[in-house]
Amino acid sequence: MYAAIYIPEFPLQAVVRNEPDLRRQGVAIVEGKPPLSRVVATNQKARAEGVTSSMTGLEVGQIPELQIRRRSPAEEAAAHAALLDLGLSVSPRVEDTATDTLVIDLAGVERLSGSPEKIAPCLAERAARLGLEARVACGARLSGNNPYPCRRGSEAPGRLACGRARAASGNS
Repeated sequence: MYAAIYIPEFPLQAVVRNEPDLRRQGVAIVEGKPPLSRVVATNQKARAEGVTSSMTGLEVGQIPELQIRRRSPAEEAAAHAALLDLGLSVSPRVEDTATDTLVIDLAGVERLSGSPEKIAPCLAERAARLGLEARVACGARLSGNNPYPCRRGSEAPGRLACGRARAASGNS
């Protein structure tokens, strides 16, 4: 049994986890030196304002109320370390797949942590406590047809279905 944890828009989430007030605003993360800087990550509010990954830093600078931050390798490294700690808190067998993705071997931990239906939402909640909105799926094999990507039953306030939880309040 495996669990996969994916953090969408990782460069954005790495910055926003250290500036929680940004969750209520449109945010774009840019990389590179002006005038060649490009948008590498956005949140939903920024996308609603028309920000796309094909835009330059100069173009997004013209959008009022949009918060622009530079990509931060240091904050990404800290967020990745926190994500890795989360995985290792569940199992000693963790594949550091990518900066924004972990795969956890759950063999033997089901006795302690419960079924995959319980593990996925638990991992998403723990990621939210770290300031990261995670997508979590569990299954016997890693494929697009994971049998337990969704939480079943009623949702508690502040939690989202499908192994997804939001950190703090607002959109990231």
